[in-house]
Amino acid sequence: MNRSILSDLRGLGVFVAVVEQGSFRAAAEQLKLAPSRISEIISDLERGHNVTLLNRTTRSLSLTNEGQLLLAEARAMLDAAERGLDAMHASGADPVGELSVTLPVFVSGTRLMDRIADFAKAHSGVALELHFSDRPADLIRDNYDVAIRAGFSTHSEERSRMIGREERLMVVAPQYAERKPLVREPSDLEDWDWINFQMRPASFLLTHKSGRICEVSGPSRIAADSILSIHELALRGLGATVVPANLGLRAIEAGELLHLLPDWSLEPLTFHAICPSRSRRENLARIFMDFLARA
Repeated sequence: MNRSILSDLRGLGVFVAVVEQGSFRAAAEQLKLAPSRISEIISDLERGHNVTLLNRTTRSLSLTNEGQLLLAEARAMLDAAERGLDAMHASGADPVGELSVTLPVFVSGTRLMDRIADFAKAHSGVALELHFSDRPADLIRDNYDVAIRAGFSTHSEERSRMIGREERLMVVAPQYAERKPLVREPSDLEDWDWINFQMRPASFLLTHKSGRICEVSGPSRIAADSILSIHELALRGLGATVVPANLGLRAIEAGELLHLLPDWSLEPLTFHAICPSRSRRENLARIFMDFLARA
């Protein structure tokens, strides 16, 4: 392979980083190079092929027509290279590489974090980048290798493994419950204020220990997109809600929340780990997912 091709390969990698990061400075931080060096490499690539790939202004970058044509092929080249390295690194007894993982915020307080910690200890050659958010991410667009989701709908381009479950509890602050009549049946909750999680239906099913099933669909006065915020709002007496057991049990034991209708149970949350079917780190992602599933 001649020197020109080697230089072009480096330039293509830098070009993709600049586009994905949105600026020379951000790409420089990612690649641990000086911004001036990033600019020099892009200029060398453009000059070597007599094209302009990026329109540059003091405030923004945009792709030229030639840049748009090159970007898809450059990404495909880098993905193929990463898949090759991934296969090689993952084939050994001690896999090596990086994984970017997105997962819900409340997972940080569950036993799943013990499993992730065990994986990190067992595979010291793998660097984990954990991104916590209760809003589901787009794995392809946001460039994640694995997503851990609670409650799961399948996608034709994603592969999944069930890795655990978490019970859910219906809870309310004592100061709110004191203002209401005694609750004996789920139907007694219909006129209560509810704090709902925006990404889930407002109604839910309760199953009695005898097997009887009942639906609750009380009016929602407050909705939020974060499980932790729902928990905090419930602590402040704004209504009843449903939270994962890892949050609810601590507050119940501390007397901050009451467990409503303890003879009735909700369907537990199931945790799934998913990855794109053509992930550039497919083998390493599979090792990570298999480890969590076995645990």
